[in-house]
Amino acid sequence: MNTKERPDAAAPPVTVLLAEDEFLIRLAIADELRHGGWHVIEVGTADEGADVIRSAMPLDLVITDVHMPGERNGLELARLVRAVRPGTPVVVMSGQLAPTAADADLYTMFIPKPASDLFARISALLGQRAAPESR
Repeated sequence: MNTKERPDAAAPPVTVLLAEDEFLIRLAIADELRHGGWHVIEVGTADEGADVIRSAMPLDLVITDVHMPGERNGLELARLVRAVRPGTPVVVMSGQLAPTAADADLYTMFIPKPASDLFARISALLGQRAAPESR
């Protein structure tokens, strides 16, 4: 397994909302982000994510799968982020959906699953240098 050095300890950690219904996928993504020094709030549905979005909890980034159980899907969660927290970057992931022009304004970045090098890609999105990998 790759290990990453932690970013500068003086910088506040990036707080990420991760909405993913597949437990093992969520666990792997959350582990990678935490290993990079980020604080991750995990939810299994977009409905749970909506509760976090509407809360006063500070968020630097939202990562969401598209297809999830519940009343809303990941694109609807992204739409809520745009309405409630308009400056917050949104990363949408899917192994089934290809992005369309109609939904392009809902997310900052689309990542097809399975995703590799997720931490580096998202760090670049936030303008942060990804921690170097060591093998």
